[in-house]
Amino acid sequence: MLTGAPALWLLFVVAQLVVSGRLWWWRPADLLPPFLFVAVPVLLTLVALPFRCSRRNAAVLCAGALAIGVSLAGFNPLGALRGGGPVPPDGVRVVSWNTGYWHEPGEEGDFYALLARQEADVYLLQEYLYYPDGVPVRVDELETLRQRMPDYHVAVAGELITLSRYPIVAQYGLDAPGAPVPPDSDFPDFWRYKTLRTDLRVGDRVLSVYNAHIPTPLWIGGPSPFSAQFWNTIRDLHGQRGPQLAALARDVEANPNPVFVAGDMNTTSAMGERERFPAGLRDAAEAGGAFYPASWPVGGDNFPSGGGWTGHSSRPACRCTGTSCATPPASPTTASSTRRCHRDTSTVA
Repeated sequence: MLTGAPALWLLFVVAQLVVSGRLWWWRPADLLPPFLFVAVPVLLTLVALPFRCSRRNAAVLCAGALAIGVSLAGFNPLGALRGGGPVPPDGVRVVSWNTGYWHEPGEEGDFYALLARQEADVYLLQEYLYYPDGVPVRVDELETLRQRMPDYHVAVAGELITLSRYPIVAQYGLDAPGAPVPPDSDFPDFWRYKTLRTDLRVGDRVLSVYNAHIPTPLWIGGPSPFSAQFWNTIRDLHGQRGPQLAALARDVEANPNPVFVAGDMNTTSAMGERERFPAGLRDAAEAGGAFYPASWPVGGDNFPSGGGWTGHSSRPACRCTGTSCATPPASPTTASSTRRCHRDTSTVA
């Protein structure tokens, strides 16, 4: 057991690198908290230490699993040492928030007061909809938004809404060929558009801001894992994620403007889909001060989604994991400061 368990874990880590994001039936393994890719080999090594006959083999196997798995764990030691740094006086303050199906009945005042308190230049909001009985329903509060946030321009695509103090020079939802749209849906744009691109006039330049909500990999609170419906749902969600990620990557890579990407990515540092995100963006974790970034609160605690997405900084750009967001590289026209606050089970970053 002391040798077999490390061997099995090593095989699992290799399989995670090879299979994750490619095979839909591997999805439950993707949901393991990423820190386990460091914690498990360390723990197995400690367990084997008292046993002379097994500890060497266990240590070698665990070292291999740790060397491979540390890239999946989402730790951010350099970011924690550097910290976020000062925000330039002409920086752009961006808030990204999955609102959790907009506001509940009777909470409209608190909801809009929370938005106003962030004092952001740009708001990237997801789940601009209601979801009764598992069916997406349109929300039409544009007039209320304009009354409550009179200094902002508004762009909408499906469930995504962007508010900007800067003039909007272009806006559109990203088409994702291959993403299924239920033929009987009363809200087809909910399925069609999972990224809203908004081009903003900031000074004498145009900044492209992407508001993204990548479909969840698993239906939390859905059918039992022992039912066929559970696995059918995972397969269907897998079929939605790929085209939406590809659409985001294509548009960003063809965009000559400075770019900022944020939103609810529903992706951890251990998931293979990280390879499908746009290249050349700087990880939000690099600009943050957290040793282990975590973003999605579950049961009152932040789920350890982790970071782990790096890239060059030749373009003022940023991306976010889960619902956490941070600054892009400093430039004369785009920078950001961040803070976190909570409402129900969503996080503003």
